[in-house]
Amino acid sequence: MHHKHNRRSFILAIFGMCACLIVAQPSAARTWKGRRYAGQVSITSPATGATLSGSVSIVANASTRVSWIDFYVDSKWIASSPPYTDDWNSLTTANGQHIVSVKGFSNKGALLATVAVNVTINNVSASSTPTPTPAPTPTPTPTPAPTVSYYFAPSGSDSSNQCSQTAPCQSLAKAQSMLASAKPGTQFLFARGGVWNGGITFPAHVNGASGNSIVFSNYGSGALPVIDGGGSAIACFDAHDTGTSTSPLWSYITINGFECRNTTEYGVVFYQNQGGNFGMPGIIVENMDIHNTGPLTDDGNYRNQLMFLDENKKPDGVHFLNNTVASCGGHNCIQIQMDTGSPVVSGNYCNGPWNHNCIDLKAVVGALVKKNIVDGTGAAGGSAFYTENTEIPASDVTFQENVAYNAPNGFECEWGGTGTGVSTTCHIINNTAYLGIQSAVVTGGDPTCGSVTLDVRNNIFDTTDTFYDGHSCTTPTWDYNDDGASQGKVGGPAGPHDMNGANPLYVSVNSAVFQLNSASPCIGAGQVGLTVGNNNMGAY
Repeated sequence: MHHKHNRRSFILAIFGMCACLIVAQPSAARTWKGRRYAGQVSITSPATGATLSGSVSIVANASTRVSWIDFYVDSKWIASSPPYTDDWNSLTTANGQHIVSVKGFSNKGALLATVAVNVTINNVSASSTPTPTPAPTPTPTPTPAPTVSYYFAPSGSDSSNQCSQTAPCQSLAKAQSMLASAKPGTQFLFARGGVWNGGITFPAHVNGASGNSIVFSNYGSGALPVIDGGGSAIACFDAHDTGTSTSPLWSYITINGFECRNTTEYGVVFYQNQGGNFGMPGIIVENMDIHNTGPLTDDGNYRNQLMFLDENKKPDGVHFLNNTVASCGGHNCIQIQMDTGSPVVSGNYCNGPWNHNCIDLKAVVGALVKKNIVDGTGAAGGSAFYTENTEIPASDVTFQENVAYNAPNGFECEWGGTGTGVSTTCHIINNTAYLGIQSAVVTGGDPTCGSVTLDVRNNIFDTTDTFYDGHSCTTPTWDYNDDGASQGKVGGPAGPHDMNGANPLYVSVNSAVFQLNSASPCIGAGQVGLTVGNNNMGAY
């Protein structure tokens, strides 16, 4: 739902599951404005396939476009720099296979590149000699099935019987044909630097297991492997079917580390139509670079570019982690819907243009949207962060430590519309919204108001309009915020611990670096205990 500050004509349209005010668009086709810089970062140590123990030195190289890098192990952040090196204590990680990755960012906070290597941790702990005791009769335990890895490279051959690293297979079609027989722990690994045309469509009933997912990832060095839809493939990864009563359609699947581009409807989609009694637990999509996907305009068919929708409304707990989603066609850039099991959207960079919203959640329970950056440049309308509820009795989302700038609106929270009898709760905690004249927090798009609860604390709202309540529907809990920030003093909600018009003293507005200088009045001014490790106002 959009509001008064988008100073163009509006039309009222109904899009499947929500009633929204949409900016009227010109009939001329829009051209993509995506920007991609290959080879911006690399990992020089450790080498992929290395066996490691103890203290491990992670060393990266970066081009002059890169201002800082983040280090990750299995998608968990461990350090940021320059300098481009970090000593990681591998004793904090279980023995076995792990992924070490590095992300390079521009001085505007844009993710330029991601590289990763697969390593094996093998730490041997010393133990004292035990006092001899009578040995009990051992109880046999089942031997877990070994992980099976299939390798794919543009130079490979689908006639290979092994699909091994030394004799890889070649095509997406070959990988797709092997999915029906994939067991928990199976890995499909694609060579970095390679380009594949088309997409992968998941058959029904592809299921890993908790702690033993089926994985699509990469190997080697260089740029992420590319899946290019060529303007004809529906999606890079397409899982879309009606649920059954026999077993889950898809569960415990990880898609990690691909560039996805030039598809007609979606980038990556997991979509279960209502049917049967199962959900889609254990889905993880991480370290992806999704851009220039979907139809140029919103065609009314609910095409979202990184999408999870479970019409069975099960507690799935999907995770979207550390992805870049940019130049989004269709409806929204990132969408999670009807996941009632604490879904997580974290560490993503979402960049316009988009047609509706950037990060959008509907009918979710216990959702956490954390440490994402949204650049709304070129967006047609909507909000950087959006939630509404039309499907379940009570929905709740926590928006925490996010940054939004150049966006039509910041955080929009709505209910389900007339007669739905549902509620929506939004916790908007420790975010930074640099928006100029656009609204930081929005609600009240439906004249019947409904039940919306807003908890708004520890934020920096750098705008002349901190709160838009379309029909005077809601009185928010509002405190410990910097209202107006560098725009100066503003009206609107005000808590007893708010600051009004206090310049946050960002590192660099021109470069979209919204960390705080050491003299910032926002440092230490937040309510203690809301965000672990962050007692400031704002995201940093």
